[in-house]
This record gives sequence, C-alpha cells and structure tokens, in this order.
Amino acid sequence: MYGRLLKATENNAEEPNAIPAYDRYGFGFKFGYQSDKWNTQLIFFRANDLENSLANPIPSDLELTPKDNVVISLAGGVTVLDRAQLGVEIASSGITENVLTTGDREHPGAFSFLLDENITTQYYNAANISLTYPAGTGSVGATYERIDPEYRTFGAYFFNNDLENMTVDASQSLFQSKVNLTVNAGLQRDNLDKTKSSELQRIVSAFTASVNASEKLTFNSSYSNFQSYTNIRDQFDYINQVGQFDNVDTLNYRQITQNANLGINYMISTSEI
Repeated sequence: MYGRLLKATENNAEEPNAIPAYDRYGFGFKFGYQSDKWNTQLIFFRANDLENSLANPIPSDLELTPKDNVVISLAGGVTVLDRAQLGVEIASSGITENVLTTGDREHPGAFSFLLDENITTQYYNAANISLTYPAGTGSVGATYERIDPEYRTFGAYFFNNDLENMTVDASQSLFQSKVNLTVNAGLQRDNLDKTKSSELQRIVSAFTASVNASEKLTFNSSYSNFQSYTNIRDQFDYINQVGQFDNVDTLNYRQITQNANLGINYMISTSEI
C-alpha cells in the first residue's frame, strides 16, 4: 500500500475545530508463506510527515512537530505435538517525535538505518502468543498479549496500549453439534512501567451456549462477569513525602459488572429461489 494518511492543514485561530497537521505519507507491504505444518508473515510499514507542507508557522503551544515512524511485525504459526497450533506475533514500532531536533541517541536503535533517528526517537513493542489444542469436538487454548505503554503506529487511527492480557478458553460441540459451549476467562492489567498514579486490574469470565433444537428453532445464551480492581495513589503526595510512612493511604476501588442474555430464534418459513 501507498498513500496519504494525513492532509496538510494550516493553523487557523478562527477555526478552532480545524486541527493543524503536516502532510503525512506512508507505504507498507505484507509477505506471507503457508505450508501444511507452519506459516509465517512479515509486515513492514513506514510513514513520515513532510516538514515543508505547511506555509504558516505553528504556535509552540500546539506542540505540532513533523514525525517519522517505522513498524516491523513478524508472525508465525506451527503445528506442535501433532495437533496443537502455536501462534506468535511480535511487533516493534519506532517513532521520532520531531525530525527537526538535533542530537543523536546515545545508542542507535534497531531501525536506525530505516528511521530518521535522533534523541526524540522512542521504540515500543507488542507481542501476542497463543496455543490451541483440539479436544474432543472442540478445543482448549491460552493466550498471552502484551502492548507497551504509548505503543502506536501511524498506520492506525487508534491503538490500545499499556496492557497485559492472560486468557484461557475452551469450546465444545455436543450431540452432533446441536449444543455448542464456549468458556473463557482472563486477567488484564495496565501500568506496565509503574509510572501511573493508578493501576487497574480486570478479571473477566464469560460463558456462551447455543442449542439447535430443530432446523427452525435455536436457543442461545451468554453470561459475562467483569471485575475490576483499581489502586489509586496521589503522585504529588508520593513525590513530596519526607518519611517512609508518610501518605501511606491509598484508594482501592472494586467494580463488578455482570451481563446475561437469552435469545430464541424461530424460522417461520423457507423457500427456494
């Protein structure tokens, strides 16, 4: 792919809703190979702002600077233990926040030969590992996912970051696929680099079931339980405390959300066209 990702927009005090931006162009490619036992995939993406695309100066309080971004992702899957499927995906994103800044990084980064790198360049990583094993007429599996704080790419408008997920799941079909059951549960947490004044942990469990009573009648149901735990510590008090036992109070907050639904579908009639 190749194209313009952002259109140059001049700063205009009379149009407060018009967000100034540089022209941003990007390109990328994906290459993959798949065999009976394994598969692999490589993704490369590069995008940069054109620093001469704006004619008018930008006020410093807007903190708008021309940026550069390179992303490389490697993914693969392989059959292990004859039947299990192991999948791994690792991505790294290097971003230079201001290409106009002078000064080199103390240690060149992994993409220094591809990226307009300087002291404003930062690298962020993400990983996803999953293992699925067939069991009866279904499967069991586990997944681990981690995304660094502030991880982002210029190839996406929105990206979740600063999270770590650990989940397990199982599915099964019974009575000649007339009954289908799925169960999953997991733990999610943020504040991976311990820089936030609050930390959130979530425990989630979900159960779904569907029953094909006949060719026309189907029942389905689901239940989920989200439990979150938040620890809040005032960062100002923490920085300014004098003794070890000053300001030891914290706020622990728990929230439980449960959802359940039941649905019935009946097909009134069918006909051939």
